[in-house]
Amino acid sequence: MSIRESMQASVDEFIANLESYATGSYLRDNEKEFWEQPFDPEVLPELRGIVQDFLDSLDRLGGDPSMEAVNGVVNGFIERTEDFDEKNAGAVIEPEEENDLNLFIHRALEAGGISEEIISSCPQFE
Repeated sequence: MSIRESMQASVDEFIANLESYATGSYLRDNEKEFWEQPFDPEVLPELRGIVQDFLDSLDRLGGDPSMEAVNGVVNGFIERTEDFDEKNAGAVIEPEEENDLNLFIHRALEAGGISEEIISSCPQFE
């Protein structure tokens, strides 16, 4: 099973949580009076693509990749995600999502059989 296949449910859950937040669907009708949409949920397919591209890039590394190769893929993912968020006024990726994405990176690397030594040296969202 590819890394992407093993992590797809996590991708779906992450995007669904952001969609719920962006649409206010988690609120009751009487709680929406003063609610303002934090960002347009129409941007989420782009973020999904960034996350899925990250997983595909990990899959392309193959077995036993170097620390430099793994760090390059992770850095690229972080940069693309930060660029996406900046393009959306910094409204999509909050500290909670950064924490979720750091955990997601860790789990994706584990799913790819990456050593704990390499995982612990990987860059993270800050």
